[in-house]
Amino acid sequence: MSTFLERITLDAPEWLLLLLVLVPMWWAAGRRTFEGRTAKAAALARTALVVVIALAATGLTLKMPAKRLGVVFVLDRSASLPEQARSDALGFVQEASKAMRDGDRAAVVVVGDGAMVELEPDDEIRLGAVESRISPHQTDIAAGIRLAEAVMPSDYTRRIVVLSDGEETRGDAISQVASAAADVELWTVPFDRAEADEVLLEGITAPDQVAEGAAFELRVVARAAKPTKGKLHLYRNERLLGSLPVDLQGGRADLFVLRQDADEPGFLRYRATLEVDGDTVPQNNVAVTTVAVEGRPRILYVEGKTGQGRYLETTLEAEGMAVDVIAPGEMSASLAALQPYAAVILSDVPAYALTERQMEVLRRYVRDLGRGFAMFGGDESFGVGGYYKTPVEEILPVRMDIQDKKYFPSLSMAMAIDKSGSMGGTGPAEKMGMAKEAAIQTAELMADRDRIGVITFDGAASWAVPMTPLTQRKKIVDAISSLQAGGGTHIYPALKEAYGALNRETSAQRHIILMSDGVTMGGDFESLIRMGQRRDITLTAIAIGDDSDRYSMESWAKWGGGRYYLVTKPEHIPRVFTRETMLATRSFLIEETFQPSLGAPSPVTRGMNKVPLPTLGGYVATEIKPRATIAMYAREEENTPLLATWRHGLGRTAAWTSDCKARWGRNWLGTEAYTRTFTQMVRWLAASEGSADVQAHAELDRGVMTVTVDAYDAEGDFRNFLEGEARFIGPDLSVQSRPLQQIAPGRYRAAIDATQDGAHLVGVFLEDADGNAVAQTTAEAAQPYSPEYRPASGGQALLAEISRVGRGTSLDRTAATTVFTPPTTPRLVPHPLWPPLLILACLLFLIDVAIRRLDWSFLRRRPAAVAVTEVYAPAPPPPKAKPTRRTPPRKVVRPPPAPARTPGNFPEELPVEPVAPPEPEQNAYVGGLLAARRRARDKHGDGEQDP
Repeated sequence: MSTFLERITLDAPEWLLLLLVLVPMWWAAGRRTFEGRTAKAAALARTALVVVIALAATGLTLKMPAKRLGVVFVLDRSASLPEQARSDALGFVQEASKAMRDGDRAAVVVVGDGAMVELEPDDEIRLGAVESRISPHQTDIAAGIRLAEAVMPSDYTRRIVVLSDGEETRGDAISQVASAAADVELWTVPFDRAEADEVLLEGITAPDQVAEGAAFELRVVARAAKPTKGKLHLYRNERLLGSLPVDLQGGRADLFVLRQDADEPGFLRYRATLEVDGDTVPQNNVAVTTVAVEGRPRILYVEGKTGQGRYLETTLEAEGMAVDVIAPGEMSASLAALQPYAAVILSDVPAYALTERQMEVLRRYVRDLGRGFAMFGGDESFGVGGYYKTPVEEILPVRMDIQDKKYFPSLSMAMAIDKSGSMGGTGPAEKMGMAKEAAIQTAELMADRDRIGVITFDGAASWAVPMTPLTQRKKIVDAISSLQAGGGTHIYPALKEAYGALNRETSAQRHIILMSDGVTMGGDFESLIRMGQRRDITLTAIAIGDDSDRYSMESWAKWGGGRYYLVTKPEHIPRVFTRETMLATRSFLIEETFQPSLGAPSPVTRGMNKVPLPTLGGYVATEIKPRATIAMYAREEENTPLLATWRHGLGRTAAWTSDCKARWGRNWLGTEAYTRTFTQMVRWLAASEGSADVQAHAELDRGVMTVTVDAYDAEGDFRNFLEGEARFIGPDLSVQSRPLQQIAPGRYRAAIDATQDGAHLVGVFLEDADGNAVAQTTAEAAQPYSPEYRPASGGQALLAEISRVGRGTSLDRTAATTVFTPPTTPRLVPHPLWPPLLILACLLFLIDVAIRRLDWSFLRRRPAAVAVTEVYAPAPPPPKAKPTRRTPPRKVVRPPPAPARTPGNFPEELPVEPVAPPEPEQNAYVGGLLAARRRARDKHGDGEQDP
């Protein structure tokens, strides 16, 4: 009895208070005069109804043993498990399915970098091969167990069987098993990973920080399954330092100590690679680490004009800075490669010389790593360099476009766009798509009073947008967006139409942009273009693709007085168009002598009021952004910035709209103004508040990246109750921000899930309760290859612990048929009883109503018959008013003396009228009732009168 009661549960036992309604109900029933079984039955029915409703409201549930068995197989498909082991695991599942009983169900889940359902629960396993495509570069057993528990049938005895090598690289399987339902069994089937003749680098260690000029040691740990020889290569910041022949002993770890000198300030990234013939898994032959070298700030200077970087380089190095001068083509697209630099300077570098990824890296470098960035002017910088609507414009304190163009000369522009078949393609960077984007951006840059036309050509030319004022931008953009590629190429008719249309325009500037590969049918191009140039109509030619006719396109641009561009990457097309749009009026490129003037007080111009400012020979027109600071004006009356600064994200940026070379800045070279302006600017960009007062350490473990920050004050004491943010940057430049939480005196921590291989960077920023910046620094954690390729690390022990904690067993691979063995203690499946209780309550309610409302006398025992004598009285004389009507004689029943009349023994259905003498006084009540009946009958009857 006690076991049965343990299987009964009440979800809401408070509803049992509803039974208290029975107390007043029984009390009220006791005060009535209930006689007979009908009244008792009604009371019992109502009592049962209340009890049933109360039990239904409590959520009465009965747990019953589940006789059916549901099994979910979790198959490991990670890279650490060899192909033969994967095949054996699949065979185990197929063999186990043969032992399924009627009513059993089975499902299959596969795990790797996550988990996926391969086979939904079914009464038969039809699995010839695993079709789910899951990344094999991780092993997340916890995710597989979690998913298996979710897909398992709820009304079955449940069992999970894990088939794996146990080499977990992500998640926590033991915690997941411990949190699983108590009635789920976890079984395991261990498989061995194949080591073969493996050779790998287990890691490389180095000090986190060293002083500039100090010596330190790198320790590289290698391991080989058997003795072998190889070559160890060492790289620093992706430059090969040298190679070392190595002899690996086999069967144990080999340690190689490499001495290094911290001769460069900033972050030094070391990468070691091991080259061995016959290695089965080359992915794990690399190890990386980072060393922070404290010393002079290191600056990356990217100069667009060859040989023109010496002026600024000499000045900065004389002030104690380390400067690396490179050309645009040498700039890395890796954020980790930029990390060693405190600031990056772009000087006269056009946007089309950089890739989209390089620009995105610069944005992450500033916003998320908290580094400095500056752009210096020139005829290929800022807006005239094509930076309109690029990631670089986003981080700068100035806009490339000028909103108020009322002082600009009017412009009429015709864009002749090749839409032949060679301009097609697929993907976001196909040529026609980039051409449409470029045309739309061009329309956005032009003023309302300007006019634009778009003529397209393949075998023939047609106007997609006739010469139209920019007041109708939406109409123009819609027409450009509908362009499609296809057909041959005939450029001459399109150019002739464009020149004809512009010849009729009255704008101050008239310009044609021709975009094509230049491969076309014949025509007298030189005469047409030179005639247009004599009429002040200029032509710029943009050659698309490596196979374009460069000679023809360049010649046309030369004849037309414009510029020639060779674009080999479609994503550069919009930048060239925007550059041309800004150059068309020459209003953005100001080449005239002007006198700079100081603006708002700034650390960049500290002390400059005591230094004479020489004149400059030109600048690029820009517009200051809100919340940015103009430290120096080019035209103060027009609010035109020469030097502007601001903070972007965690970093700082500056814009110098003139140049730092001999073209516009010749009068500044060698002066105190030149030295102070640029050294103070670069030091401000490279500064990190309190970076020496914080230490940040990042590490990767089981797919989780954690950064720990220790903060100190000037006396070395802990700084507590700070607020801060950590920005984690993945190898794909994805960013995740997390608040820093204080976990100990002066210690703060944040963590994220990190699933990618490669270098993971984190920028840390701390501030006090008043919002003042306290500290800023960066850290790096690298995962050169997936943990799947590491040596075995106790997977068998993990599987044994899973089966122990999961109340299961560890099976041999030959014991597949035991998987569907019924458990000794079946799972108790809850069966809610409130639905049948509600049905029973409805039936009891109907019974209660029927007992109280229906006549159940036919079920009662009839009383014994009573002998009566019928006496016929003489018929009364007919009424005088109706002599012809005859009234039949009445029957008079004279019953023998009987006890006083009660509702239960008087047959009211007999229409009798006693003629006995007047009844005694005690029967007066009955007589009154009979009299009332006679009066009612007379009123509704046939008019007969009682005698």
